[in-house]
Amino acid sequence: MGSNKAFLRDSALLLLTYGVMSQVTMAVFGTNDIMSFTWLLSGPVIFLAIRHGFRIIAVAILGVVLGRVLQGAGLEDCIGHAIRQAIILMAGSWTFQRTGGAGLKFEQIADYLRLYGVGLLMGFVASILSSLQTQLQLPGNFQTTTVHYVAGVTFGFIITMLPFLVFQERTRFSLKQLLKWEAGVIIGSSILVGQVVFLDWLHDSLGQVARGYWMFLFVTLAALRLGPLGTMIVISITAVQGLIGALSGLGFFSDDITKTYLSNYFYYIISLSSDGSLVAVLFLKGQQANNELLDSERRLNNILDNTVSVVFMKDLQGRYLFINRRYGELFNITNKGVQGKTDYEIFPEELAAKFQANDRLALESPTPIMFDEVVPQRDGIHTYLSIKFSLSDADGRPYAVCGIATDITERKQMEEALRQAKESAEAANQAKSEFLAAMSHEIRTPMNVVIGMGDILLESGLSEEQQHYVKKQLKAGNSLLELINQILDLSKIEAGHLCISEEPLSLAEIVDEVTELLRVIALGKGLALECQFEETVPTWILGDRLRLKQILFNVLGNSIKFTERGYVRLTVRVDDENSSRLHLIVDDSGIGIRQEQLENIFGVFTQADSSVTRRYGGTGLGLAICRKLMALMGGSIQVESQVGEGSRFQLTLPLRKSSPPTQMVAPETSPLPAEESSPGRPMKILLVEDAEDNQILIQTFLKNTPHRLTMAGNGEVAVVLVLMDSFDLVLMDVQMPIMDGYAATRAIRQWEAANNRPRLPIVALSAHALEGEGERSKEAGCDMYVTKPVRKQRLLEVIQTFANKTRSEGQ
Repeated sequence: MGSNKAFLRDSALLLLTYGVMSQVTMAVFGTNDIMSFTWLLSGPVIFLAIRHGFRIIAVAILGVVLGRVLQGAGLEDCIGHAIRQAIILMAGSWTFQRTGGAGLKFEQIADYLRLYGVGLLMGFVASILSSLQTQLQLPGNFQTTTVHYVAGVTFGFIITMLPFLVFQERTRFSLKQLLKWEAGVIIGSSILVGQVVFLDWLHDSLGQVARGYWMFLFVTLAALRLGPLGTMIVISITAVQGLIGALSGLGFFSDDITKTYLSNYFYYIISLSSDGSLVAVLFLKGQQANNELLDSERRLNNILDNTVSVVFMKDLQGRYLFINRRYGELFNITNKGVQGKTDYEIFPEELAAKFQANDRLALESPTPIMFDEVVPQRDGIHTYLSIKFSLSDADGRPYAVCGIATDITERKQMEEALRQAKESAEAANQAKSEFLAAMSHEIRTPMNVVIGMGDILLESGLSEEQQHYVKKQLKAGNSLLELINQILDLSKIEAGHLCISEEPLSLAEIVDEVTELLRVIALGKGLALECQFEETVPTWILGDRLRLKQILFNVLGNSIKFTERGYVRLTVRVDDENSSRLHLIVDDSGIGIRQEQLENIFGVFTQADSSVTRRYGGTGLGLAICRKLMALMGGSIQVESQVGEGSRFQLTLPLRKSSPPTQMVAPETSPLPAEESSPGRPMKILLVEDAEDNQILIQTFLKNTPHRLTMAGNGEVAVVLVLMDSFDLVLMDVQMPIMDGYAATRAIRQWEAANNRPRLPIVALSAHALEGEGERSKEAGCDMYVTKPVRKQRLLEVIQTFANKTRSEGQ
């Protein structure tokens, strides 16, 4: 509705204007052949066509007919003028819109050329139509020369279109400029000079000399100082003054107006308006570019001055061109004060030389370079991360180096604190490892005697009561040893020293081994220990055999420990939804766990409550180790439980199927032959041990065997004895005074190599049980590694191994 109302309003105004202009031209000129009212209204019509489309041209044609009727023209003349004007307006409007005239904003020279080009096109169309109508003797009075049509139509379009376009863009032109004294002086002066030039105030003297060129000065001045709006005011005043002077027979256009001199008037005003418009466009464009540049520079300076970083720019000679506010605040200098100075005038010589060296590197590099630069300031030494890069002109030639430096002093301090903390943590971890190694050695060494002597006592003729006491002693010793092993396992996991291996293993075989070990305990408590395998479980999988056995032993052992009656059941199955997951589920009918304690039981040294510890014993380390081992293997352990109803532990592991190992050794089904089960030939054994208790223990172990034992209190004595005597086997303690076992072993191996002697079997006996101790013994040259405490049976098996090996080599 709004657009229809605007169309009706503009149509009414256009018809009214056509009628008024037809009467004005008749009143002024006395004829319509020279200054046609239709020429002067082509600009407003095409401007309105931008808003309302080509339908406004139909209204303009009605206006032409109305005007001619009011001028007393006949029907044929009205039709001829209407047809001609319709073609001119359609050609001009279509061309103006198709070439982007609707978007003309006085910003581009192309807009200026488009405007005048459309005006000339309309003039030539009018001239062609006039010639055709005259030659074909079509209706209409077209006696005026062709040059008048070209000039008149072009003049009419340009002189009336410009004010409309300027008015359309008035919000972009400062109206305040027209209210200043400068605008009054320029416009007033142009009026005064126009009076002289066109109305002959000075009796024809100045007017004849000036020939109107004085007005170009004022139009240009208005364009530069008052913008497009002021320019149009000066041009309009000049056009009116020139027309009045011409009609009055005065000044510049005082000749016969009916002749070609009227064309001179048209061209003069067109030239004047084109000069002013062109200058206004160019100046406005430059002013806008300058304003945009100033705005951009202002925004950039605001950003640079409010950044926390230091920003600077230097020329190729190292002279400062610019610094931001932050730079000035830190070093008590201003941007104006620093310009033209070098680093040597601001900083100490050594620091300035460093800065300039970095600047040269940045100038030579095609990409930005980062530097850590240490700078003294009023509050101390600061470290800056400087990013420096070269600035190049359009031809690629560098003309300056720019730098952006950020204060990273706090970050450096944090990094140093983190480094020290890391070193402290590593030192603490090392101290922890050393402590655990020492604890392992110091506890295992006496435990070797405690457990070993217990084994010997059980072999002696003890009464039933005495055997009971010794068994209690051995049980306590084994419990203490188990605690030590768990602590060492946990420490190795936390330190990241425990590695998970992957090897083909039979899950059924592992389960059988674990359940057979625990079945005796379960049967002793009257429990049913059950095991169920689903058919989908593969026979061979990839995993860590030792750690999987350890986990199953812990979880099943826990369930048996906390179950008084009923059952303990192990179920092995593959996940129904995700066939790449293996579940080992342990159910029991035991005492259960309270809901608030379900997560706590996986903590270190944690059990459900203190009463459980008192009643069932244990350290609370087993499940903590299990959870960590499961995580290392990419799995998880979860528990569900109800007090008094039992518990369910679900172990979930990645399922990686495997094939049987390429070399499988069939299990022995028959006893060893007599000669292989014998202790072998008597061995001459050198025991290197600094602890007297352990010497007595080993001596006691071998008391009833054919082996001969020689003692050495440290590694140095052992090396001397090996060089002087011949031994079949050396039992080498690792930690000893004067010379430890590994040093002694290396010395023996070097002597053997130098003298081409056969390799003497050396077995390392160590109270150290940390990860990597076995590898260390191999690197030193030991053939076997045995941890303390050493049980009698284990020692005899080791000796028999080397005895049998020696005998087979002898055969």
